[in-house]
Amino acid sequence: MRIAFRSYHPFALILLVIGGLSLTVTADEGWLVDFAKAKAQSGKEGKPILMEFTGSDWCPPCKALHKNVLTSDVFKQQMPKKFILLKLDNPRDKTKQTPTEIAQYKKLAKEYKVRGVPTIIIADAKGKEQHRQVGYSNKQTAQQWVTKIMTAAKAGPKVVVPDEAGNPTATGPKEIIKKSSLIGTWKGQAANGPKITWTFNPNGTGKVVAIGGPTMKMTWQKPAGGKLKYTVEFLGEKQLNTAPYKLAGNTLTIDHPRDGKLVLKRGDGKPAQPAKTDKVYKVLPGINLTKYTAKQQVTILERANKERCPCGCKLTVAGCRNDDSSCKTGIRLANKIVEEVTGVAPVTPKDKDIGKPLDIKFRATDGRKIDLAKMKGKVVLVDFWATWCGPCIREIPNIKKTYAKLHPKGFEIIGISLDSNEDKLTNFIEEKEMPWPQYFDGQGWKNKISTRYGIRSIPAMWLVDKEGNLVDKNARSGLESKVEKLLSAKIKILEELNTPRK
Repeated sequence: MRIAFRSYHPFALILLVIGGLSLTVTADEGWLVDFAKAKAQSGKEGKPILMEFTGSDWCPPCKALHKNVLTSDVFKQQMPKKFILLKLDNPRDKTKQTPTEIAQYKKLAKEYKVRGVPTIIIADAKGKEQHRQVGYSNKQTAQQWVTKIMTAAKAGPKVVVPDEAGNPTATGPKEIIKKSSLIGTWKGQAANGPKITWTFNPNGTGKVVAIGGPTMKMTWQKPAGGKLKYTVEFLGEKQLNTAPYKLAGNTLTIDHPRDGKLVLKRGDGKPAQPAKTDKVYKVLPGINLTKYTAKQQVTILERANKERCPCGCKLTVAGCRNDDSSCKTGIRLANKIVEEVTGVAPVTPKDKDIGKPLDIKFRATDGRKIDLAKMKGKVVLVDFWATWCGPCIREIPNIKKTYAKLHPKGFEIIGISLDSNEDKLTNFIEEKEMPWPQYFDGQGWKNKISTRYGIRSIPAMWLVDKEGNLVDKNARSGLESKVEKLLSAKIKILEELNTPRK
């Protein structure tokens, strides 16, 4: 852990140390590292919490996310206004962390069922999960990443404001925060004369703090002249002159304890803003719509642009498919729409490697010569992994269990290690009792075999059937049952054996 001091006078630093003044410790600028503090600040400011589960010194996608997104100007300008930022790091070198932070990561990773990093979780002030995003692709720009997260985030906790007598009430602030029609300038006059102008701005600039924040400001002209700033703190400790609010069309009424009833009308000449409309898309990635009739294409797109994807993105099915091509929920719903409209389920484009043999030959770290082409009759798991990969390590018990059970029946494993230190790899293999052969060339992500097959994230677990053909690129899910099924399949009889003898 480190505390970032910037441009402080040396004497001031000495005073801080001697005086024992406490500082809010952050992992990076603007980031908290204490979950309890993040929840307290979320409750106070009405912002959801953005939790980043990361492995800062060993996870390549985490490092890429940090470099390309989390330190970008786009992120720094937009996200701190919308979220309370919380970094939950699980580095290999824990000398800079306190025991409390280490224990906190283990506890939260277990509670939120974090299986890999980077994982981004959006939660409310009580810690309830609202949205999850796992992994990071370099193809995604900082703006795309920020937009997707901000779209998925929900409103903060329900705002409670005391009335004139100090009794809690949720009238008005609840409406003000949730109704986009309030954006703009409102003008009015109090019962005893002062003229009022109240300007709402969703970006937090101008005369008023952003909608949904802990503070909203109102400025009006007193009869005798001079401006008076009037602050309403919805979630802060101080409640200054707060009162219930009512919204009816373009009229906002405030029952103020001192100035009486304040009636405001929209002063910018604009009608109430409608809810944000969804972008209309003309394509569904992964589905060739030209195969269908013009009428069917129109119906498919109309439904895809209307029905919403429940994955947490808050987008339509078409919006989700165009925003995140890997979302399995969006893919399933898009295929369902096509099938219901046409009566035929769309055919998923076949992976270029599926159904073909893999060219894998090497000398293993233990000296064995491995040639996958000579392993026909066996079901083989090709495991792309590394000792520095947390998700890979967590898969080892499941792999060992499947191997122990099915190896006698013909199940084999080939490990393709993306490590760069051979001693560390061999010691790890010995410690974890992993008897299968391992390929190692010390090139890390530039590993010759993984590069040949376009491996960009690990663990990547591929299954090869008894005929030597690749049949599954997602063996991580249901490994044991998949291997059992492949072992029970019969090998096709060679054509020459069926040819009648002359």
